[in-house]
Amino acid sequence: MAHEFQHKNPARLDWRSHIFIRPWHTTASKISSVDTGQAHTLDCQKEGIIFFQEETSFFFSFFKDKMPLHSSIIPDEAVFADFRKQCLSTDNWVNKYDSNGMQVWVEIPPNKGNQGSKVHNIKCKMIIKDVSAATMYDVLHDGQYRKEWDPAMLESFDIARLSANADVGYYSWLCPKPIKNRDVVSLRSWQVMDDEYIIINFSVKHPKYPPRSNLVRAVSILTGYLIKPLGPNSCSFTYLSQADPKGSLPKVVVNKASQVLAPRVMQSVHKAGQNYPEWKQKHSPDLKPWLYPEQSTLPIMDPAELSIQRADSLENVDAQNSEDSS
Repeated sequence: MAHEFQHKNPARLDWRSHIFIRPWHTTASKISSVDTGQAHTLDCQKEGIIFFQEETSFFFSFFKDKMPLHSSIIPDEAVFADFRKQCLSTDNWVNKYDSNGMQVWVEIPPNKGNQGSKVHNIKCKMIIKDVSAATMYDVLHDGQYRKEWDPAMLESFDIARLSANADVGYYSWLCPKPIKNRDVVSLRSWQVMDDEYIIINFSVKHPKYPPRSNLVRAVSILTGYLIKPLGPNSCSFTYLSQADPKGSLPKVVVNKASQVLAPRVMQSVHKAGQNYPEWKQKHSPDLKPWLYPEQSTLPIMDPAELSIQRADSLENVDAQNSEDSS
């Protein structure tokens, strides 16, 4: 049976902006549309990718579904809206650092009687006066460039594409001795609007990438970026994260360390943004699959194969492996 979908924002149906319908995937070779009595047939050049050539109201029928109509693990509009709200809110947030255009905030836990046992939700914001929002967005996506500016990275790679604006990937990083190195498998999703860029990620379980015995599997509860243009070469850059490094590190140590390390990470990303345009000109300048998903060579994965990685489910995993020396 055909599945029908009415696009609610026909003004955005423009081939120049490469609009994709998320989280739908289809193996249909053609898609039929009806616009005020006129029939159109568009060839699908990629699974789940549709190119529009007219800014009109279309009505679509999808055939031969490959994947479920709704994959709940992929963030929807409500998740992005909530993340944006957290980034912009000051209610229940305490300022811990404010210097040289950078601020660090920590959220006040709702359960005040149990603050020390949980990892803080931390937020960093800086005003960037010499790099555009679009460039900073590219920096965060470009895995090849990260090897140039992230000295803590051990290994990083994308595993599979989940939709036109979501993928799953692996990242491991060095920790100062005697703390054991960490890794994470996360689902990343992104959203580009006229006045902002959002990237969010959270930890997931992948059947082919279980925790390794020589690393501690960390957990990103919710981590992401909100980038808003302020001018042609300036932007506000907000980083929000609630992540648990696991192992035997006391949560109070994790919380304090995060407040110190976060500004350093922000400064590194800013510097990476300053150097990115020159680097990108020498390294496949037109290759940006995060903007043009038809460039992606990643295999497609059914999101149903993933599940959210809960922090508490890793407690025994760490204990069974060689103990964290931290």
